[in-house]
Parts: sequence; structure tokens; C-alpha cells
Amino acid sequence: MKEAFRTGLFALIVMLLGQPSLRSQQTSTGSSGESPAAIRRAAKSQAPSSNQASPAVVQPASLTNNTVIVMTKAGLSQDVIVSSINSHEASFKTEPDDLVALKKAGVGDKVIEAMLAKSQQKPKGLTVTSDSVNVPPPSPPTFPTGFVAAEIGNGDLKPARFASLFVIPADRASQFIEAIGNLRDKIEDEKEKAKRTGFGMPDVIEGQCLIALTQLKLAVLKACADAGKSPDTAQNLLLLNADEAGHFTLAGVRSERFVIIGIGKAGMNSALWISSPLTMSEQKEIKLTQPTLSCYDKDAVTD
Repeated sequence: MKEAFRTGLFALIVMLLGQPSLRSQQTSTGSSGESPAAIRRAAKSQAPSSNQASPAVVQPASLTNNTVIVMTKAGLSQDVIVSSINSHEASFKTEPDDLVALKKAGVGDKVIEAMLAKSQQKPKGLTVTSDSVNVPPPSPPTFPTGFVAAEIGNGDLKPARFASLFVIPADRASQFIEAIGNLRDKIEDEKEKAKRTGFGMPDVIEGQCLIALTQLKLAVLKACADAGKSPDTAQNLLLLNADEAGHFTLAGVRSERFVIIGIGKAGMNSALWISSPLTMSEQKEIKLTQPTLSCYDKDAVTD
């Protein structure tokens, strides 16, 4: 153990002795016989040249949301923080979620207002001259439009006022279309049986048709609400509404190919419409004028 300690100590001494100190340098220099003037010239030659690059100046970092939160939690007053915001460069995030996070962190309204004002300022050094090119604002996006109505006997169209329109990706619409087809076939069979046998009351059959149509609408509304709970399924079923004249715009539709199922009232009937597969590149107005299913509704409003 002692031998190992001595060996380690010897190595340490050798290492230290291997780094000449300023005193040893002066001793060796003095012993060489050089004059003081020569020593001064040698020292001057070792001094840093004026042509050497100076150390880089560290630019102060821009203020951020986190900086403001830190200053707030440190107990600085709102006036002090606002003054700092106004006198420094800043890169604030001011989306609604960011503002909520600032408020939750205790940042005062006065400070948040200063951050918003700072974010709207143009960066320093950015100048706008009369020679600047005037870039026109981007055109608003255009969407396909449509019209939903029911054609009556004389060829007139009764608009489906405020009809509910369900937009479904074409590859997911088959189950809805199948259910609607089964319902339509069942009602048509009942009507045909009543005419052929003389049994059955048309009013009762129309009432059953109206109930079935109402239940179908409620079921699709519920499915639409369930789909909207998650971003992953929100586009599986999108609800739009026609206006008072039966017109609609397909804004917010992201599916490449889709089917529209409309449910509403037109004339003296409650009705259901199904479109053929459509795309967002449709150039002509989409017209839904031939209901797939129609039920007499005494409560429907006529023109």
C-alpha cells in the first residue's frame, strides 16, 4: 500500500514539474544572459495583436412566454414586466391556447396586453417603401354548392328549408344507404298491399313512414355527434345545414369522395335524399331534387 502511494505521489510530482511556472521561466530567462530590453521585446511579441479577432458579443435573447412566466413567478410587478417587454426584442406565442396558459401561470392582463401589442409590431429593420410590390391578398377558398328540394307534380320545386345534410365518405356510406333502402322498400310494400287488398289505412302507413324517418334522422344525428368527439373520426360523418331556400355549401369537407344524405321537409312532405358519389372538385351546382323516401307530414310548412 505504501509503495503504491509513493509511486502515485512520484507520478504527481513529475506531472507538476513538467509544467514550468512563470517563476521558473523568469529564472531560465535571467540565466540566459539576455538584457532587460530583449526581455521586453520578447514579451511584446507575445502580446495579442490588434488584428486578432475580438471575442464575439453575445446578443441578448428574445423574450418568450416562458421568460414572462418566470418574471411573474419571481414577484416582479406588472409595470416592470411591461417595461421589459417594451424595451427588448420578443418572440411571443399568442394563440388562444397560449394566452390561456399564461393566465393559468398567473400572468396579469396588463402584461398579456403588452405581449399582444409587441407581437403585432413589425420586426426592427423591416422597412416598407413606395417601391414595394403590392401583393394582392389570397383569394378566399371556394367550395362546391348545392340545392335540395322536392319536385312536385307540376314540375315545381319545393325547397327543403333548413334540411340536415350528412356528408359521409363514399367508402363508409353503404351501411346508411342499405338501411334507407330497406326502410323505403318496407314502406312501399305496405302501400302497395293496401292498394291491392283494400286493407290498411293510408294515413296510418304515412304516419309509420314519418316515425321511421324521424327515428332515422335521430340515429344519424347521434352517430354524427359520436364521430365528432375524436379528430380521427370527425370526418366519418359531417353535419351541414341548408338555408331557408334549400341552398348549402360544402365547407369543411375533407373526404375526396363522399355521399350526401339529406333529411328535411319540402312542401307537405318530410323526405330523404341520397346523392350519387361526389368530389370536392364539382364545378356545377349539386342538385338533390328526387327524394329517395317521402312521407306525408301534416305539420310541414308549405310555401
